[in-house]
Amino acid sequence: MVTLSTLINSIADYGVVGAACGVVLLSYLLEDVALILAAVLAITNVLSPLVAWSAAFIGIFTGDLGVYFIARFLRKPVAAWRTDFPMPSTKELILCRFTPGLRTPAYSLCGLSNMPLSRFIQIIFWSGLVWTLAIFGIVYGSGEHTARALTHTNWYVIPLVAGLILWMRYRWTPSFLRKEPVVHD
Repeated sequence: MVTLSTLINSIADYGVVGAACGVVLLSYLLEDVALILAAVLAITNVLSPLVAWSAAFIGIFTGDLGVYFIARFLRKPVAAWRTDFPMPSTKELILCRFTPGLRTPAYSLCGLSNMPLSRFIQIIFWSGLVWTLAIFGIVYGSGEHTARALTHTNWYVIPLVAGLILWMRYRWTPSFLRKEPVVHD
């Protein structure tokens, strides 16, 4: 059985560079998990807090840029089906950073709608900075208590988090999800 302590020891075997690269790569798949793992690696002294947070931030930032560039690359083939892609507003993009499930569609629409790259970078940089500092700070600041809690399965947290996500998702629907699709034949 893999426990948190065996996982941390396995990661520590790769050294600082290997652990930091692992956090960056994990953030491409599960960015919030990578952010929490980075804080736990800092708590357990595998990585310094600055290196751990930087690895998580770099992974999240470059992953967001990747979604934008993939959508921008696919703009011409997708435009054969639809040509008027709604561009999310700055406020919507900032809120999408903090609402689970909306980042990928919003960032994809930014690429499809040809949002200026400089504007997109500014928005994701500052909202990502706030997000990563807040989550990393909460997990790292609570220290040993968080590390102990992560080693035990707290089943009551799952419905609580799911309820919070559903509440956020149904309380606010960004305008780019409310627009009717226009299909050109």
